[in-house]
Amino acid sequence: MFSDRYIPLKVLTSVIILLLFGAYSHQHGKSEDEIAIKAIRSCVTSPVSCVDQPLVIRIRTGNWSKGGLATAEVKAGSAYLSKHPIKVSRLVGKRSAGRIIDLLGSFDHTALFIVTRQREDDWIQTTKYLVSLAGLGLCLWFFTRLFNFSARWRLPLIPRQSKTNDA
Repeated sequence: MFSDRYIPLKVLTSVIILLLFGAYSHQHGKSEDEIAIKAIRSCVTSPVSCVDQPLVIRIRTGNWSKGGLATAEVKAGSAYLSKHPIKVSRLVGKRSAGRIIDLLGSFDHTALFIVTRQREDDWIQTTKYLVSLAGLGLCLWFFTRLFNFSARWRLPLIPRQSKTNDA
């Protein structure tokens, strides 16, 4: 397995396996996303059916009432559900229309969405990029520590030789 025989076959097999893992995770993510979007749509269109169920939603705020309630449009997939605005309570921060906020909370019996936690910056996307860049940097660092370039064009990398002092 770790010998120098059949290196092109091993590299090709590894690339195929990685591509299959990527395709599987992409497909699995899409199916899970569809399930989550259907759940959000059903809860927004009929809040009474989702009473006390925790939901994570992204909203765009609209008008604010004097009692501290905000009217908001929920994002499901790539579009906002403008035909089904919801009332949101316990929002913290500036009372202005157009704020994009990620919320964790649940609907109560009066179809009011009660916020448990909120987040306004896009921290998930930033975290994904940072982890991806750190992983890429670590792979490149390991790659340069373990291999040298060779003169052959077919397999341009050879394992580094360990340095020994023969005195």
